[in-house]
Amino acid sequence: DDLLVTVGRAVLAARGAADVATFESIFATIRVSGYDPLTFVLIHPALEKLLPNAKESHKNELERICGRIYALNYPLEDVSDLAFGLGSVLANVGRYEAALFYFDRSRADRGPRPPTCYNAALCHLRLDQIDEAVKLLDEAIDLDPDYQLARTMREKVLAGDRFESPVKAGPAHVAAVPRSGEIGGEPA
Repeated sequence: DDLLVTVGRAVLAARGAADVATFESIFATIRVSGYDPLTFVLIHPALEKLLPNAKESHKNELERICGRIYALNYPLEDVSDLAFGLGSVLANVGRYEAALFYFDRSRADRGPRPPTCYNAALCHLRLDQIDEAVKLLDEAIDLDPDYQLARTMREKVLAGDRFESPVKAGPAHVAAVPRSGEIGGEPA
């Protein structure tokens, strides 16, 4: 079934059909690829467009798929930050605890970077872990004193602004780092 969905979508795309990507077709492509990390990197832009409309079943499958992709990752070269991409996808669908695992892996693998610290801080805020969030926002600012997203968020947090329940809301603004099929590059 996955192969037929994948081939069918590829045929439609080749014939010029606009936006033929669905959660089902993306999940099928990932499964057919054997949960290949490079496949995830290549289809990440299409997946990102679908995230605002994710149903609970999509979120569950996405979390499962991210785990399989990461478990099979064997980085041969320093091309993209897969852990960051997986974390940002999961944060965008409200899976903050799972996203934190991947942001932590990104920090361990690549060292701390402002967007990674910022996104992890957002997850901590959604989980009502204010102290951890402020530490990460401070770290992002220490790494890049001009990182305005972190500065603004830190000011709001210290002023007492609170976020909605993690069940009701997505991230305030996940730092958009992925560009041109490369996950975890520097912001454009």
